[in-house]
This record gives sequence, C-alpha cells and structure tokens, in this order.
Amino acid sequence: MDDQSTPARRQRDELLYSVAEASNALLRHTDIDKGIQAALAALITVSTVDRVYIFQNHEDPQTGLLCVSQRYAWTSGAVHAQIDSPHLQNVPYALFGPRWYDLLSSNQMISGRVRDFPHSEQKILAAQSILSIVVAPIWAGNHFWGFIGFDNCHAEQLWS
Repeated sequence: MDDQSTPARRQRDELLYSVAEASNALLRHTDIDKGIQAALAALITVSTVDRVYIFQNHEDPQTGLLCVSQRYAWTSGAVHAQIDSPHLQNVPYALFGPRWYDLLSSNQMISGRVRDFPHSEQKILAAQSILSIVVAPIWAGNHFWGFIGFDNCHAEQLWS
C-alpha cells in the first residue's frame, strides 16, 4: 500500500493545507478581526472538531488575577457558538488550577479526553459539552498572549 494514501497522511496534508489557508486569510484581510474569523473558518473545515476559539490573557483590573477571555470563535454548526457567554470572560487561570497556565506559558499543549483530565478541569469543560480538547499557546514575540483551542463535543478523540 502506498504510504501517500494512508488516512493519517491525508489528514496531515489536509491540516497543513488548512493552516496555509488560515495564514493566507490573515495576510489577505486588512481588518484583523475578519482575518482571524476567516482563519478559524479555514481551520475548522478540515478538522474533526466542533469548535475552534481564541482566548486572550489579561489581568483582571479589579482583582489583579491573571485571567483569560474568549475573543474569537467559530463552530462547525453542530454546536452553539459561545462567544457571547459571560462565563467565558474574565476567567481566572486559578479556576483551572495551576496546570493550564504552567503548561501553556511553557509553550506546551494541553490535549486529551476530558474524562482523563483532573476533576476541576472536567467540571469546567463538561459544562461546555466538551468531550475532547486540544489547546495550544499563542505567543506574540516573547510574550505568552493567550491560546487557541479545538473542541470535539461529539466524540472522545485522541489527538496525534
């Protein structure tokens, strides 16, 4: 069997193509918000996820805690977008426990089936109907800016 025709290779090639399309969308649009939305749409079209989103780090002006807020989201249409949810704004990293900030700020990804995550994380993610997730840090120069996440709400997916 030709290695080029394996499902894993096809999936990888499709993902690389969508990343290239997402990059082009960011470069094409002079309006950064439209560029990001187009990029997220390109990423979700070939992925096996239901939702893709971007969260930005910031300090809560009232508490001084390091928080994240959802800035962008795109869905496959199989789940509801949560961009307007107040529960996804000003979320302290401490709510997840130290693991998320420690891993992401060390340029590591978080991925897996939600049922395999620590209980405190399961509770937060299950409330959003997430069965499996992959989250990758976003860096702006040398600054940990936030993260991009991909949710599967219909199947427990092991990420490769």
